[in-house]
Amino acid sequence: MGVQAPTLYWHVKNKAALLDGLADAFMDEAIAALPAPPSEGDGREWLLAALGQLRAAMLRHRDGARIVSGARYSMRRGDFSERAMATLVDHGVDLRRARLLVLAGERYTVGWILEEQSPAPAIPTSTSRRCGPASRW
Repeated sequence: MGVQAPTLYWHVKNKAALLDGLADAFMDEAIAALPAPPSEGDGREWLLAALGQLRAAMLRHRDGARIVSGARYSMRRGDFSERAMATLVDHGVDLRRARLLVLAGERYTVGWILEEQSPAPAIPTSTSRRCGPASRW
């Protein structure tokens, strides 16, 4: 971006605030892409679509899931959760169950994306000698 640290820190307090701001921006993308609430049904399909938009928003950014999961003071993730819970409750899901569904769905989605965005593990090279076809004791 051509921005140097002194210039950047003129606008943000520290690295944690910068990462929180990035997390908020990623969550804003996910919230903006949420589908309209369904006119009928219990909201399960809507929740899956909403989690799909969360996944898409994080995958658009390098380390998106790591940044969002590590954000300490980001309120936008809570906004996503509140909207998802409200939609489920509006479609007849008990508030406690809606909270558990949203929490589990978000945690699973973020965890899955963390795996997707992680570098591939290095394949160890074997330094041991290979055994022949049949060795004698």
